[in-house]
Amino acid sequence: MLRGVRHAGAVDVLELRVALEAEAARLAAVRRDTHDLLRLRAALTTLREEGDRDADADLAFHLAVVGATHNAAFVEVYRFFSTQVHEVLVEALGDREMPSVDIDLHEALVEAVEAGDPDAAERQARELLRVPMETERALRERNR
Repeated sequence: MLRGVRHAGAVDVLELRVALEAEAARLAAVRRDTHDLLRLRAALTTLREEGDRDADADLAFHLAVVGATHNAAFVEVYRFFSTQVHEVLVEALGDREMPSVDIDLHEALVEAVEAGDPDAAERQARELLRVPMETERALRERNR
């Protein structure tokens, strides 16, 4: 069933990321505990320190959000999917035409989760991926 994900293109991966990460953000805002908030802040600090083109730091941040859902099935699906996410991130962040990681939007997502606001958390998760999605679609169109 999930074998096709291994061969998915960047837009496919981004579309699935939007679906997974938006719901993860909603659930995290409702279910997070003190330890989750500490992990999110630590992941955000690492992202700031490692820079806006570090795929490992960005992936670790999103895994922390998914972990805060406290949904074992969600975590396992995202961990499986994270290999494809990492490959797409490495490729995209190495491409200077793609936008760098927006650390301020990551901060806003953490703040929404901390506030326990699922609607704001979902909105921020979607916004985090909006520009990369639009850029990837434009690049794909241009290269046709």
